[in-house]
Amino acid sequence: MAYSVHYRKLEPVGSHVWELKTVDVRLFGWFCKKGHFVVVCGSLKNKLRKNKNYAPFIAKVIAFRKALDLDEPKAITGTNHNDIF
Repeated sequence: MAYSVHYRKLEPVGSHVWELKTVDVRLFGWFCKKGHFVVVCGSLKNKLRKNKNYAPFIAKVIAFRKALDLDEPKAITGTNHNDIF
């Protein structure tokens, strides 16, 4: 996987929400620990291409993660390959 090709951190950066990409699908979630990605929601690429509005997906991931009784920090805050893999 190459940064910005198959996965990328989404704005707002402080939320630590990531998008993982396949050819046809976009998955949204967070890295709870190194090498562990929690998928909360997803969409077909062709549906996102029309409006590029990621705000609802980011909000859904943040709300889902916030509701979990996890030790802090609930997400990896790093932004590069070595932080998450």
